Amino acid sequence: MEQAVLEAKGKGGELLDPARLPEGKPLVERLAARREVFALDEGDIVLTFPENLSPASFHDLEGYLSLFLRKAQRRAGAGDFFAEVYAPDGIRAKEVRYFDDFLALMRFIEDFKAKNHSDILRAHLPARATDEQRQTILSTGAQFA
Repeated sequence: MEQAVLEAKGKGGELLDPARLPEGKPLVERLAARREVFALDEGDIVLTFPENLSPASFHDLEGYLSLFLRKAQRRAGAGDFFAEVYAPDGIRAKEVRYFDDFLALMRFIEDFKAKNHSDILRAHLPARATDEQRQTILSTGAQFA
């Protein structure tokens, strides 16, 4: 039998000996990790993550999951039109809204412009969007990302 050595990230690089971990539990639980399962009709979504996330790691995970969801959205063809709302510094999206059609996106943009003067709105259109739709978005003053 081969020997496995596990390095615990975020804890000064200490080495864990699998033989000294508690028996009878999945490796995920024995390494102080959490496992969340979300059931969908097509199958389960399983997330495994350390129990002791640092604030920086939390923000890294948040960014990764946001990207993962965008990619899944494209694959599923859900909410092809979306808008991101940024604070005036434009560094990080405060809100993301998804829409199944162009008219719903336009209603959101019009409401946003009527209520909000300082935040930045970036609109995203699918490749199938028409030039007329692009021009309509530009005429509102919204940005394209």
